Amino acid sequence: MGHIILPRSAGLVKPAGGLGVRWGHPLADRLLWAVAPGLGVSGDLIEGQPGALLGTGTWGGQTEIGAALDSANSTNDGAYWPWTDRLASLTNQWTIVVWADPTTLVSYSSLLRIPYRAAGWTSPYHSLVLGRSALTSSIEMQFATSSTTRETIISAVGAIADTDPLTMYAATRNGTVVRFFRNATQHGGDAATVATVVDISGKQPPTLLNRSSTSVGEGMVGRSPLAAIWGRALTDGEIAWLAAEPYAFVAAPGRRLFVAPIGTAAALAGTVAGVSATTGTLTTSIPLAGVTAGQSAASGALTTGIPLAGAVSAAASVAGSLTTGAGLAGGVGAAGTATGTLTTAIVLVGSTAGVATATGNLTGGAPMGLASQVNAVATVSGSLTTGIPLVGTIAAVPALIAFGMKPAIGHASGRATVGIASILRPGTGHGDHAPMPGVGLARPAPGIPAETEP
Repeated sequence: MGHIILPRSAGLVKPAGGLGVRWGHPLADRLLWAVAPGLGVSGDLIEGQPGALLGTGTWGGQTEIGAALDSANSTNDGAYWPWTDRLASLTNQWTIVVWADPTTLVSYSSLLRIPYRAAGWTSPYHSLVLGRSALTSSIEMQFATSSTTRETIISAVGAIADTDPLTMYAATRNGTVVRFFRNATQHGGDAATVATVVDISGKQPPTLLNRSSTSVGEGMVGRSPLAAIWGRALTDGEIAWLAAEPYAFVAAPGRRLFVAPIGTAAALAGTVAGVSATTGTLTTSIPLAGVTAGQSAASGALTTGIPLAGAVSAAASVAGSLTTGAGLAGGVGAAGTATGTLTTAIVLVGSTAGVATATGNLTGGAPMGLASQVNAVATVSGSLTTGIPLVGTIAAVPALIAFGMKPAIGHASGRATVGIASILRPGTGHGDHAPMPGVGLARPAPGIPAETEP
């Protein structure tokens, strides 16, 4: 399967610390182990297990593609990471990739090794190796076939030199075929090997730029910013992709949202939007600052001592009993229907607009003051008894209020009892009384008997 090689871009630049793996990326398929040394957090990219330095090695040497493990001593320096059981899945197919900038090579200089034993340095020495072949310019890959034997495959000459700039060294094994690469190009032809599965039962720490954490040596002076092992043979296109974008499979950490547990007294500042429904019992003392919008329904019992500052809008319906002594400051808009019994001592300050219908009995205990405006009262059905003083303006009452006449207010079915004073314009006598603008006095409305003042 072919791959599109993009120009060097974001995948060339090492992402910020706290790295991970983009598991949906094609280059992450069967990735078993990967490290990007020198990030401050030196853990491997998959499990986060921290790396440990050998000798005088340091994190933070600089290369073309970012910080790196820096080795100044070819005998003692390097780094290693704890064993991971992901590597136990290796069979007879894999890929080893190491980015390195060597400055001094020695015999059998190591790029990456997984030792076979924790103690002693006897055959087969390693479970898996990628490094220099003796004192030549070839690279060799070795793997253990048993607790005493190993297989060695050597590349063509010219594969590695201490004059190399930062280079991606790679080797793939696909059954009986081994291939070596420098950057995006295969180095030499295919090499044959046995079909035997690797013996990796020693489970020793992978070691970078040295041969072993317990038996140091055969290292190099140089730097390495990235190393990885796959449980499959990467294709030519994937090798070229890695050479162009070495961090293409590496993901920077995403944002995390931390939410205070329900039941705390945490203050929520800003906006709480899109709450659909609260069922059961909700008890809270959380102060909500800002706006609470889009609450759909509250069913069951709602008990709250929440001060609501700002606006509460788009409340659809309240079913059951609502008992509150809360003060609502500002505006209460678009209230739909209240069914059942409504008992309240709420003082409404500001404007109450768009009240549609009240059915059943509306009983006001102590006289309640409505300040400012009450607009668009449509229909009252049943009994209306009130001692409410109305201050301000009463709008949209569809009957005439005539001078000296008993007013007919809207359409009242049942019994309506009101006591509204005549509307007069001040004058010197009865004859000087004039109607308020828009109020007709020429004759009574049909069906309403005229009366004179006493």
